[in-house]
Amino acid sequence: MEKGCTDCERLWADYEDASKSHMKLLADTARALEEQDTALLRQLEAQVVQAAERRTKARDAVKRHEITHSGEPPKAGCIRIQ
Repeated sequence: MEKGCTDCERLWADYEDASKSHMKLLADTARALEEQDTALLRQLEAQVVQAAERRTKARDAVKRHEITHSGEPPKAGCIRIQ
C-alpha cells in the first residue's frame, strides 16, 4: 500500500470487509454442519459463493491498483506494502 493514497486505503478496506464477511459465512456454515441444519446450509450456500466472489474481486482490484504505483504487476502471491 502506498502511504497517503486514498485509493489504496479504500481498496484495502473493501478487501478487509469482503474477507471478514466471507470468513463469517464460512464459520456459520461450519456451525450449521455441526448442528446438521440443512435448511441453514441451503440458505448459506449461495451467500458463501457470493462472498467468495466479492473477496476475489476486491483482491483483484488491489492488485490492479498496485500497478499504478509501481508500473508493473506484483509478483504472484505478493502485494507490495510500504
